[in-house]
Amino acid sequence: MGLQYSEETQRQVDAKIEEEVVATTKERREILRSIHQVVYNPDMSDTGRITKVIARFATLLVSLSIQADRIQRLLIWLTVAIAALTLVLVALTIVMLCKMH
Repeated sequence: MGLQYSEETQRQVDAKIEEEVVATTKERREILRSIHQVVYNPDMSDTGRITKVIARFATLLVSLSIQADRIQRLLIWLTVAIAALTLVLVALTIVMLCKMH
């Protein structure tokens, strides 16, 4: 079970969470830019600034994790394809050697 908030506070928390979740679909440059905007915002308190930077940094990590997962899946697929092609080439080589004798 999560923390218990008043109904209004819960709506605000949910809105902030949704904002960060939606931000994971942004380009990494946009996320970095938003981190820097928060860091250099003179109107924010130190606590608010730290909280927002941590949230934005977590968003950046999720974005990078999603990209890394896509690349890993592609590399696995390519490795399987290369292994299959290698097996086909070995089979063709054996067939050609048998035909020569």
